[in-house]
Amino acid sequence: MVIVLVGVGIVPILAVFGEAARRAPLSELQTRAGLLAAERMEELVRDRMDPARGYAWIIAANYPVDAAIAGFPGFTRTTTIEADTTVSGAPIRRVRVTVANAGAPAVTLRTWFAEVAP
Repeated sequence: MVIVLVGVGIVPILAVFGEAARRAPLSELQTRAGLLAAERMEELVRDRMDPARGYAWIIAANYPVDAAIAGFPGFTRTTTIEADTTVSGAPIRRVRVTVANAGAPAVTLRTWFAEVAP
């Protein structure tokens, strides 16, 4: 009786392990994509805070599409910078960074940059 119960119970447990092993590469690709997107966001923040660059530097021309990221074959990184809108008299820009890989869904990070007086 115990052998039958263990035999019946082990099948679903093994199926869970098999599914986890099958999805492990997907998880790794999405983690890398998230890190690459965060890296670009950090670059944007650094440029925004740099007195020599600042808010005016945050334009699409300064962040072209990375079709080939060194050390990360198969990944592409796109930075989308929307036109300014005004909130409470201050101009703001919405920025999206999307990193894609053919083997996993794309990862997108979004933020806003504002032009405010110090």
